[in-house]
Amino acid sequence: MYPRGRVILKMPLHSLEVRLRRVEELDKPSLINMPATIDLVSITVDASLIEDIGAYELLDFAEELGVKASSIRIVGDGLSGEGVEKLAIMAGETLTRSVIVEYRPSLDLDELFDTFSVYKSKVLLDASPHDLRGLYRRLSGYIGGVLGIALSEDRFGDTESFIDAVDTYFRLVRSITLTNLDDEGRGAPLLKPQRYNNPLAIRHIVERGYDEEITLRIRDPMDVGSEYPVFKEFLRSAVEKSLGRPLFPGRLRH
Repeated sequence: MYPRGRVILKMPLHSLEVRLRRVEELDKPSLINMPATIDLVSITVDASLIEDIGAYELLDFAEELGVKASSIRIVGDGLSGEGVEKLAIMAGETLTRSVIVEYRPSLDLDELFDTFSVYKSKVLLDASPHDLRGLYRRLSGYIGGVLGIALSEDRFGDTESFIDAVDTYFRLVRSITLTNLDDEGRGAPLLKPQRYNNPLAIRHIVERGYDEEITLRIRDPMDVGSEYPVFKEFLRSAVEKSLGRPLFPGRLRH
C-alpha cells in the first residue's frame, strides 16, 4: 500500500497534448481535429520557435481550436534570456499559469525563478529518471511554488518506476503526462495494460490526492476521438471512487 497524500476533493485538470512543429501551423488550426469532449490543451512547441512566436499567439491558437490552453510545454534547447521572459508572459496567460521545460543540469534555475516570479507564473521541470533526484535537491532551495516538477510517463521504463517517482517527488509534482504505447512503441488503447498500466497509474495518482494537471499524450492523432473520452471517464470514475460519492457539478474541473 502506497502512502496517501492530499485528500482529493475535485477532478484534476485533464488536457490533451497538441504539438506544434512549425510556426506556420499557428495559422491553420482547422487542420487539427478537436473532438467536442476536449476542453483543455497543453501546447507543446520547440524552443527554437519561441523567438518567432508572439507572446499571445499560442493562446489565440487554442481559442481558434475552441478550447483553452492549460499549459505550455517547451522541448529542445535554445532558450535565451529574452525567450525566458516571453515564456513567463505566455505561462501567465494559461489556466495553470505554467510552462513545462525539459530539465538539464546546466539550466540556470536562478534566472528561471527570478523571471517567472515577476510574472507570478510557474516553471515545471521535466527531468529524466536519472536526473530527478538531483533536480529535487536543487529545488529544495527555492520557495513560493515558482519551480516544480513535471513527470512524463514515457520517460520511464514501466509503470512501477513511474509510480515510484510520483510517490518520491509528490510534494513538488504539478504536472503528469500519460501516454498510450504498446511494447513496440506504437499507439495502443489507453486502458489496455501494455508497456504501461494506465488504469493502475490513474487510480494511484488519484488515491495519492493529486489534483493538478494530467495531460494525455496520444501517439496517433486518429485515436484522439476514441481515447480521450475513455481517459476522461475513467479519471472521473477513479475520483468518485476515492471520494466515495459522485462528483457534484461544483467540484468539476472541465
